[in-house]
Amino acid sequence: MDLRERHALLQSAGLEVLENSHAILRTTPEQGWKSVVNMEVSPSARIPEDAEDSLRQADRECEHWARLHDMFAQDGSFLIKRQS
Repeated sequence: MDLRERHALLQSAGLEVLENSHAILRTTPEQGWKSVVNMEVSPSARIPEDAEDSLRQADRECEHWARLHDMFAQDGSFLIKRQS
């Protein structure tokens, strides 16, 4: 899949692809993903999958840790930004 196809796929999922995200984020996308996707990373939170609001809990935890590690730019964008 080439870059154009990836952009189309993300846009079809309701996401906006930022062309110069590294210029507005304090962390590059590569640094951000490496901080959470690697063999030595341990969970920051554990949420039972059978909890009634497990998805909401997971979303809150994700946002908490992203804010704690400056993963949001001043305009609110995050590695991938939701379209309004």
